[in-house]
Amino acid sequence: SEASTSSQTAVGDLDGVYKATHEGDSLTLEISGNKGTLTKIERDGEQEIKQVQIDPTNQTMIVGDDVERYRLEGNQLTLEDLSQENDDDDTIVFTKE
Repeated sequence: SEASTSSQTAVGDLDGVYKATHEGDSLTLEISGNKGTLTKIERDGEQEIKQVQIDPTNQTMIVGDDVERYRLEGNQLTLEDLSQENDDDDTIVFTKE
């Protein structure tokens, strides 16, 4: 059917390495297919790695225990924490390398 080829982001479109800085932490998101890893390096050099699962149907990523909505526009990947309070700024914009 034609419907399945709507504006869904196909798995594979996200493949790549994305970088961001958030609250002083350096973030690297590596995606392959519908999974990946998020490496966070804090100011003091401490490193944390989280597993990432991608759900293209719902445009969400599970990063560790958090559910994030994602949006890809050109080479910018925006992650927004769905559990955030209204006054939290948990939106992170990654740029594809």
